[in-house]
Amino acid sequence: MKHSKRIHLTVSALLVHVASVGSLAVSCAYEVVQPGNRLCYYTSPVDGTEQPYHIYIPRTYDPDLPSPVVLSMHGFGGRTHPPVEDPWRQNWADSYRWIVVNLDGRGSQNWDDIGEDDLFFVLEDLTRTTRHHPALNVDQSRIYIEGCSMGGHGAFREGFRYPDRFAAITPGAGWTTYKEFYDHWYDATATPNLPQYVDPARRSVLETASSALQTENARWVWTFTTFDRNDSVNPPVNHNPVIEGLRKIGSDRYAMRVGERGHCGSYCVRCNWQFFHGKKAEATPATVVYTTNDLRYNRAYWVTIGRMRYLNQWARIEASAQGEVMRVRTDNVLAFSLDMRTCPGETASGVRLLVDEASAIHLPRAPEVHVEALLDARHQVIGWRASATLPSAAEVRKRPGLSGPISDAFRSRFVVVYGTRGGFLGAAENNPDWVAAQKFSTEWNNWTSLHWGGEKPAANRKENWWIPPYPFRPGAYVPANQPLVQPLPDTQFGVDTLPCDANLILFGDVDTNWIIAQAAPRLPLELASCQVRVRERVYRGRYVNYFFVAPSPFAAVKEENRMPPTRYVVVSRGYLSSDIDPSVYTAWNVGKDLEALPFYWPDYVVWDARSEPAPTVQTPLKYLPDAFLDAGFFDENWQLDSDPPVTRASISGNPPLSKVTLEAADAPGGFGVQAIEYKLGSEDWRRYERPLELQMRDRVEVRVRAIDNCGQFVYDAEKMPNRGVPAMGNMEAPQKFIIDARKGRMWQ
Repeated sequence: MKHSKRIHLTVSALLVHVASVGSLAVSCAYEVVQPGNRLCYYTSPVDGTEQPYHIYIPRTYDPDLPSPVVLSMHGFGGRTHPPVEDPWRQNWADSYRWIVVNLDGRGSQNWDDIGEDDLFFVLEDLTRTTRHHPALNVDQSRIYIEGCSMGGHGAFREGFRYPDRFAAITPGAGWTTYKEFYDHWYDATATPNLPQYVDPARRSVLETASSALQTENARWVWTFTTFDRNDSVNPPVNHNPVIEGLRKIGSDRYAMRVGERGHCGSYCVRCNWQFFHGKKAEATPATVVYTTNDLRYNRAYWVTIGRMRYLNQWARIEASAQGEVMRVRTDNVLAFSLDMRTCPGETASGVRLLVDEASAIHLPRAPEVHVEALLDARHQVIGWRASATLPSAAEVRKRPGLSGPISDAFRSRFVVVYGTRGGFLGAAENNPDWVAAQKFSTEWNNWTSLHWGGEKPAANRKENWWIPPYPFRPGAYVPANQPLVQPLPDTQFGVDTLPCDANLILFGDVDTNWIIAQAAPRLPLELASCQVRVRERVYRGRYVNYFFVAPSPFAAVKEENRMPPTRYVVVSRGYLSSDIDPSVYTAWNVGKDLEALPFYWPDYVVWDARSEPAPTVQTPLKYLPDAFLDAGFFDENWQLDSDPPVTRASISGNPPLSKVTLEAADAPGGFGVQAIEYKLGSEDWRRYERPLELQMRDRVEVRVRAIDNCGQFVYDAEKMPNRGVPAMGNMEAPQKFIIDARKGRMWQ
């Protein structure tokens, strides 16, 4: 189909605010919209850089009619490029008025973290007037995602994390489970460990990245998968659990294409587009199921998970609406919200809510209703209550936007600050804080913005290539004056001039960086000169380095102590990376660790700077946990977990045979129960595994105690391979029960 006409648009000159660093979208008066491919940029709110993407505007585009959008995701190492370059795609896009977008996938982070954000920044950019295009009329019910290899990872992940945002996805040859992908790309070379072992501090963030574990969310998402049986890059073991999961939930919205052509060999754009045609996102399904182990990803349709009982464990909510009755089933959920404006029930005359088959709650008439669990002294749920307003939280609590882990601090605006020892040391190689800060900044600049190629530094820059101006040419689509992340000295700021609207990335320690010293009393790890304390473990010495994330105490000061804070502080003594030498591996690889930033780091890591990590299966990355001394997560209140669980006992059966059942619950916001132990009379402590069967004529004394998971993992960097194990959890003080099996009675 050929069209010779131009599309005429009259757009008023609008001042469009963009939440970015030092930039506003240009206000333009567009009279003519030229169809075809075009290169566009948006200004990143993270670091002020210009990030590229390509769009194709069809010849039939009509600003008065909403247009479907196809988001195309490239594979690893790829970049954005013109999305419609062949006659078939052009004819299809023009015939059906499709806008086609070729994303850049910032940071090649497997379309996670800032790679994921790149997608949503572009979607936002399409709908506003910029210097590259007018505000486009996007049909929000017909947004589609396609991609193969790393693009397949992204299509799975975005479709399953945000099922209400995308009408259909067509992932090809993508990874969906870390159990295959991690040891395939990131495990140590000498000792491949999976499935027997994976670094315990990484397990939960690796699960977050594994979209197969969220397949249940995709009940209403049209899904067309492609894989090849002989794919050795991302083998079918990634595809199989997704198909099995979709079948299990009774989905009738999936199809698959199977071939024998190797990695991405059977991937077919024409098939994808034909599958997309005519499909719309489900707006208000009568039943919503959402699973997550991370509060950053916590909502779909008209249901939002507001609080999890135990962190880093999977939570599930299933909500259904029929007439004036809503039913909700929860697992590992302590609070949730219901959007009454979009739920399909009859809400005008009031709604009765049944949660986990408990007594009905009459919901208030409000646009949104918030429901939270009521707990007894043993941390057991005894009921639920509903409110039209969110419960006030005076304490600092993990929540979406402030839940960690470390990588989350690099998804919104951040400023890097290095210590100067009170101004005695500056931006020089004799200042270890500046060296660490500058090396991080250089890695970030290349991997996320500059895209260096296969160059190696000249002889006179082999040692200091990481110091600007860099001796490498920027890659394609990098603006001539691309802003760069540059570390700033702590002497540039005072308490009143700190950039509290940004996350502070602080390099140094309490001796070298005054900002860290000022923050130290309100941080979750105890810091001292060349020392850090993690629970009862104290690590001392110049070789002891650490980094961790926490809510910024300065944000609270700036806001006159109004809680909760909205920004992070990251404290980093030293910088742990593979320290890739471009003289050996070329400049393209500089910062390659950042591709795995979403699933490399928990909330904190303590490491031994003397350790030399082993290589991984993906050269030139190193297996950084080899250097770990301690790593883990803070609890819901951004503290090291110190609350023990509580055990309860119940008796059943017919005397003289009685069964004693033990249950334990950890404090809410902790990490769950590790074990329950019991002791009969003067016997030794035993691990509880099943109900105790007691047959006796006399009374017996039973002591019980529970131990929790505390979120801490400990290592031994002097041993290779260095494997982490859970630290001893918080132990409950023993409780004593007297059991009379003759009468089937029990008391404390």
